[in-house]
Amino acid sequence: MKVGLDARFLSKIDQGTASYTSQLVKEFSSILRNDELILLNKNNIQQWGNEQNINHGKLQSNFTPFNVLYGYRRAEQKHRLDILHTNYLTSIHKSRTKKIITIHDILFRTHAEFFPPKLRLGVNLLSKLSLPKADHIITVSEYSKSKIEEFYPFLKNKVSVIYEAASSDFFYIKDRDRVRSQIAESFGIKNQYILFVGRFAPIKNIEVLVDWFCDRYGGKNTMKLVLVGRMDPAFPSSNLEKLIFSNPDICVLSDICNKSLNLLYNGARFFYFASHGEGFGLPILESMATGCPVLTSDKTSCPEVAGDAGMLVDSRDRDAIFASLDNLAKNDKLLSDMSQAGFLRAKEFSWKKCALDTYDLYKKIIDEGSYTA
Repeated sequence: MKVGLDARFLSKIDQGTASYTSQLVKEFSSILRNDELILLNKNNIQQWGNEQNINHGKLQSNFTPFNVLYGYRRAEQKHRLDILHTNYLTSIHKSRTKKIITIHDILFRTHAEFFPPKLRLGVNLLSKLSLPKADHIITVSEYSKSKIEEFYPFLKNKVSVIYEAASSDFFYIKDRDRVRSQIAESFGIKNQYILFVGRFAPIKNIEVLVDWFCDRYGGKNTMKLVLVGRMDPAFPSSNLEKLIFSNPDICVLSDICNKSLNLLYNGARFFYFASHGEGFGLPILESMATGCPVLTSDKTSCPEVAGDAGMLVDSRDRDAIFASLDNLAKNDKLLSDMSQAGFLRAKEFSWKKCALDTYDLYKKIIDEGSYTA
């Protein structure tokens, strides 16, 4: 069996889709047996594709519309693929190659108000052309499955949920003095801090966190707010950009490797992720794996991922978020209990299981010609 895997996101390791792709490749290296995995990307990514049965396959472009219209089809033919596994969209051409798409979310449909009209129009058009060609859909939460089947009823019974997990890069560091000293040395952060990780876009609901922080701690030098990420050019917001980058009490960090991010999770008082919309919410599990308590949303997939281990709040209720933030900022016993619950919750998810379930799906599609979830 020859599987072509959409590896374009491996060059964007700060995105959730990159984490998904990289973890699949890592786990596939030990379970492929006699099968071959071909990483499809315009350029070879040196740290990937050196394992047995994992090779590079060149795409002419990493531009999604080009690949949907032509690039993926050319890769199918060139490498004689049995399966093409892509993210969000696939080739619009019928062929003998079985097409599997991982759709992490359809927030452009469910939360359209957060997406620029031009982007929404383009994704809508490509989805209408592409999704009917899929032999099967993988998605990462029951929430996403329900919305995919609601908005694309022709995919009903073609959607399987395979959960993501926290990488083994994220774990609890027992030496707390070392954590504090390394954070001070690496980032200049000597106070307690609250952490957010993700792209800086309105759907992430960062504005209310910044407003609360400025109201409670602005100018007092007793607590820091640390935001890890960057503005996403696909979701421009001059108001959000000004709010974040004009505030001297906010520490903004970008291009952070997992080793440094693990350190930041370990040192944070708690993690804020009260997003308006998520297809999964991988940072929730990353934070829990390190013992960092999580405040997250009661909307979309967030409660499904956090379970009883996170504090849930209505992302649209500003007063409720302020009250929850106040509670976590002051209640040490609550934080300790949440930390222990988070450890247990994170262990319920596994990248090994994700890869095995994905590999089993490949075999079912090949053996049966089609697979009904």
